[in-house]
Amino acid sequence: MLLLLAQGLTNKQIAHRLFFCENTIRNNLLALTRKLGLDDHTHLAEHSAALTVSCPPNSCR
Repeated sequence: MLLLLAQGLTNKQIAHRLFFCENTIRNNLLALTRKLGLDDHTHLAEHSAALTVSCPPNSCR
């Protein structure tokens, strides 16, 4: 989910790709935002993008 967010996809697009309800995506991203102590969805996207750069898919396990 975070990788898709980092790619700039909307909640609706993420939900469609993962076969979830848009509200499920919104709620999960909100929970992650709060747990990470971030201010909003934009900061979560920035944080996700930074993680993607520092740990590309399939390289960090």
